[in-house]
Amino acid sequence: MISALGTVLMLLLLVARVPIAHAMSIVGIGGIYLIGGGRAVDSLMRTIPYSSIIAYGLIVLPLFLAMSEFAAASGVSKMFYAFRRWFGWLPGGEAVASILGAGVFAAICGSSTATAAAVGKIAIPEMRESGYSWKLAIGSVTTAGTLGILIPPSAMFIVYGMLTQVPIAHLFIAGIIPGIAAAALYAAVAVGWAILRPQDAPRSVVRSSWLERFESLKLLARPGILIFVVLGGIYSGLTTTTEAAGLGALVAFLMVLTTPGATFRTVTRSMGAAVSISAIIMLVVLGATIFSKFITMGGLPFLLVDFFKGLGLSSNVIVLMLIFVVIVMGCFLESNAILFLTLPFLTPVLTALNIDLVWFGVLMCIAIEIGLITPPVGFNVYVMKGIFKEVSLGEIFAGSSIFLIGAFAIMALVFLYPPVATALPEAFKAQ
Repeated sequence: MISALGTVLMLLLLVARVPIAHAMSIVGIGGIYLIGGGRAVDSLMRTIPYSSIIAYGLIVLPLFLAMSEFAAASGVSKMFYAFRRWFGWLPGGEAVASILGAGVFAAICGSSTATAAAVGKIAIPEMRESGYSWKLAIGSVTTAGTLGILIPPSAMFIVYGMLTQVPIAHLFIAGIIPGIAAAALYAAVAVGWAILRPQDAPRSVVRSSWLERFESLKLLARPGILIFVVLGGIYSGLTTTTEAAGLGALVAFLMVLTTPGATFRTVTRSMGAAVSISAIIMLVVLGATIFSKFITMGGLPFLLVDFFKGLGLSSNVIVLMLIFVVIVMGCFLESNAILFLTLPFLTPVLTALNIDLVWFGVLMCIAIEIGLITPPVGFNVYVMKGIFKEVSLGEIFAGSSIFLIGAFAIMALVFLYPPVATALPEAFKAQ
């Protein structure tokens, strides 16, 4: 009862706009005190702040964040121009180019909002100059940005792996096929939109020769190097995930130093952004660890296990129920907040029902992707609104909603045919 009431209190604090890290810590410490007394609080608080932050697997997060900030500062988002050279001739070709550019940038960045912002600043003005409607131009980039939490190295997979104790490398490789499929489906939606409503996407005036197309590939050199260093190192077995993140950060840092126009301030701004985001996430990790200890002491996760077992439903039906809850939460909460709020409860349930945590992790990420572009609080939508103030929220939501066709299609594919997500991790484990 105490852990259930504590959960309700924490949600009320979130509604009152108390930061999630503080809400979890306050409720967690208070609940532990009520259940175990002052000694329990003293014992846990002597160890949790250090052990939760010093975890070896968590080191990978600030390293990948540093890599993404340095990569963005080195101008890798300009790869949009290369994709426009190759695909601009298609109906909606510039939207396709922005989606593919976001997919590649996601393989470097790992953040949905950062991907949408970085690619959008370059691609959307170009599309508007070519006569694209606001809905298609901004909707394609806003949606493609969500690939940042599915295509490795995904910051969300790192947090999910940390909370569920699933190897991060397995989650990374599980996101490759769904991520590529999602990008292809989003591109197909853009082409279909341009065919059905040609007034929203005039055929590009860009006509590129084969020489120009091959010359544009140099814009893919830097992101290609980073992807090779990180993912190649992990899956060849030459590096651990953490070592690959460190190498990626170093290579991206060197790229900044060799970027024309880069200054010392460019470097410090990138480092400052990575440190700031890392500190916020670490604080949330601390709060989530305290709250998780509290609800475990109260026995609420075990009560949920008994509840779901007592329903007599198949594991697939239960997964659908849980994914529906995640989609609804995504309409109101930030993506990492959803993971920290739900996984302390869901992990024991999923384990007890023998549900593959890697498979569920991919489904959960896709569900959170959907929430990022769904009203009333689609975080990617508000990020794009902040950059392009002249367009209304309604137009951004309307444009993004068309691409939900692709998002639900990839979710259905992963749900109905799990090997799409699990085949590569199983092959990787067998090596």
